[in-house]
Amino acid sequence: LEFRRVLFRSDLENKGLVSRKVTPEKPPRTIYSLTAFGENIIPVLEAMCELGTKYLDVLDMETP
Repeated sequence: LEFRRVLFRSDLENKGLVSRKVTPEKPPRTIYSLTAFGENIIPVLEAMCELGTKYLDVLDMETP
């Protein structure tokens, strides 16, 4: 079973993974940050990065 879904910023915000703050400046600035719940994904991303690096090693390629 193949499942593909692209998550957009608004999806991440609606799911509680990312918080958004707009500063009252001219021009306005938008600051995105991980919520406490969103920080739970950090180990998953680190593991994916490590896997990708090992895969590049197998292919004998340099990491970007």
